[in-house]
Amino acid sequence: CDTTLETVKQRANIFFDISTFQRFITTEKELNDQFRVFCDHCPDRILFGTDFPMFLLSATQKQLVHKIADLTSITSAEKDAVFYKNATHVLNLDESVMRAIY
Repeated sequence: CDTTLETVKQRANIFFDISTFQRFITTEKELNDQFRVFCDHCPDRILFGTDFPMFLLSATQKQLVHKIADLTSITSAEKDAVFYKNATHVLNLDESVMRAIY
């Protein structure tokens, strides 16, 4: 995660996808801590992608969505950014359409 963060901070055109995050972060505390770090340093470049199921994971993608939604370390606005607002910006989409899907 440190390498990812450094790469994202150094290059304005790099974003990162956290849909398979659980492969590397296994406890709720680690998840809360890492999201706080990412949101502190590059909140506008975190994307929840859909390249699932690329790996054998400990939970379904839906369960991961719920885990992230339940995090206490990041705000509601930061969760919205992760789930749809950042993608809206990167893909130049209408935010109202993305909000309706989310």
